[in-house]
Amino acid sequence: MKKKLTAFILLLLVMAFIPALIVSRDKNNFTEKTIPEPKDSADEIISLAASMCGEDFCGEAVKAMIILANTNYPAAKSSNNNSDNEIYKLAKEYYNSNKEVYIQKNGEKLTIPYSEISNGATVENDAYPYIYSTASAWDCLDSGFDKNAECAGVSLKGVDYLCRHGFSAEQALLHYLPGFEIKV
Repeated sequence: MKKKLTAFILLLLVMAFIPALIVSRDKNNFTEKTIPEPKDSADEIISLAASMCGEDFCGEAVKAMIILANTNYPAAKSSNNNSDNEIYKLAKEYYNSNKEVYIQKNGEKLTIPYSEISNGATVENDAYPYIYSTASAWDCLDSGFDKNAECAGVSLKGVDYLCRHGFSAEQALLHYLPGFEIKV
């Protein structure tokens, strides 16, 4: 419970500071929400992905979290780099084979919001006009279900559920992100 509370507080802090951390424009004329490419950031991306995962997330869901963390880096950094943690070790393994993989829309790497769980559907949010509402009914089956939870973007537990039921990491992420593509 303490880990979940810590992860939730970290998530809230990250979401609160994302707008201040996003680079306004880069030399490629991307939008204000464009994230620059990571530089020597493997441990930070692995730590962020590991902190996003529940202790029982399946391997394919951990891979999805690596892709999501790689997309959002450096807008959201984590200090959870406990290399003894099994999820951290799994995230490191997936990062090493997926470090160049990220999510994009129309050739742009955009900030992707996420929450631990939704109330059965993700919502649209004016801060992210490129994100659309999607169904996430399986979140209602989770023991941590909160009927008041609002999630814009990706439901992390929803991704884990989809991956446990045959979706690849990429398919699960794209369920929540219609119109996006995975850049390999």
